[in-house]
Amino acid sequence: MSLARGMGLEGEDALDCVQDAFCTFLDLPAAQHLRDEEETVKMLTVVVRNVVLNRRRSIRRRRRILYEQLAPIDATAPPSVDDTLASLEDLARLRGCLLRRRELQQRVVPASI
Repeated sequence: MSLARGMGLEGEDALDCVQDAFCTFLDLPAAQHLRDEEETVKMLTVVVRNVVLNRRRSIRRRRRILYEQLAPIDATAPPSVDDTLASLEDLARLRGCLLRRRELQQRVVPASI
């Protein structure tokens, strides 16, 4: 977890990366034959690092796409009522998705961890 946070991810993203890396690690054929704890930690560290790098890359890609989708803002004309309502509806849907995601994560990962 500290590796993922040290590479710039926030709490939930870091936890997601560690969980994904651990699942990937358990599926690796080479991981099943490791007997030495030091080798196991090394391999798991490599998998976590790769998952974190992939997550950071996808976050940057999403930000770039969102930035490119933003229309140039015309400071002289205020947004129309329809545009404002559409934006508010989008925000409400996004907030609902985030709340559902948080609930699912809390069911999967107990708060005591």
